[in-house]
Amino acid sequence: MKIVTEKIESVNLDEIINYYYPQLTLFAIKLTGSREDSEEIVQDVFVRFWMKQDTLTINYSVKGFLFKSVFNACLDHLRKKAIIKKRNEQIFFDFKDVVQFHDPILEEELEIEIEKAISELPSQCERIFRLKKQKGFSYKEIADQLNISEKTVEAQVYKATKYLKRKFALFFSIFL
Repeated sequence: MKIVTEKIESVNLDEIINYYYPQLTLFAIKLTGSREDSEEIVQDVFVRFWMKQDTLTINYSVKGFLFKSVFNACLDHLRKKAIIKKRNEQIFFDFKDVVQFHDPILEEELEIEIEKAISELPSQCERIFRLKKQKGFSYKEIADQLNISEKTVEAQVYKATKYLKRKFALFFSIFL
C-alpha cells in the first residue's frame, strides 16, 4: 500500500467540498439516522478542515481523511446524544423522589401538572411516552406493538422528554 503525503494547499478546497459533501452527508446519515445532524456534522468537518488547511498534512488520501473525520464526528455526536438522553431521563423522571422529601402537597400538585403536560403531547407521542415511562416497555416492544420503527419510538420519547424538560424547567429552578 502506497502512503501519499499531501499538503492541503495543493488542492482546491471548493472542489473538494463540492465533490465530497454529498457523499459524506449520505455516509453520515447512515451512521446517525438524521439528515439534519449529518449535514451539520459534515459542515463542521469541512470548517475544521478549512481552518487547519495551512498546517494540516494528510498521510493518505483526502477522501480517506474526510471519511475518517466524518466517521469520528458521527461517533462523538452519537455518544453525546446518548449521554444527554440518559441524563435527561434520569433527572426528569426521578424527580418524584426528590420532591417527596419536601412537601407531600407539592408532590401531588406536581403529579397533576405532569399528567396534564403528558396529555398535552400529540396523541402518538403521548401513547409512546406512557408505554415507555409508565409501563416500562422497551423501544423494541413499543415498536412491535404499534407497528412503527424503533427510531420513531426513540424520537417520540426524546420529543416528549424535551417538552417536559422545558415545561418543568422553571419548577426545578425554583423548588430544587
